[in-house]
Amino acid sequence: YDWDVVNEAMGDSASEYRAGDPSLLRTTRNGQPNVFYQYIGEDYVEYSFLFARNAAEALGADIRLFYNDFNMLYPAKRAAAKVLVEKINSFAKDESGAPRKLIDGLGFQSH
Repeated sequence: YDWDVVNEAMGDSASEYRAGDPSLLRTTRNGQPNVFYQYIGEDYVEYSFLFARNAAEALGADIRLFYNDFNMLYPAKRAAAKVLVEKINSFAKDESGAPRKLIDGLGFQSH
């Protein structure tokens, strides 16, 4: 099985993300605050993947976890996705202190 854990967390417009954020993480969407960012914090995506990975492991299920977004054909968005994946996979540590792989792949939307 595959789970799309987080969808469209990266902004396309500079008004949607914090200046200087290489992951382009949305702080707003359609002029409204991003409630996940507002209430959980700037690491809400990482926590989403950590909780999903913990749930999959607790179930004993072979579930691949994905981040999904659109406009990934643009270099800036691809670069931001790379940064986001690296942040996710360095967020948690295993028992030995090594980074714990939380994300398995990226989904690309095309309508």
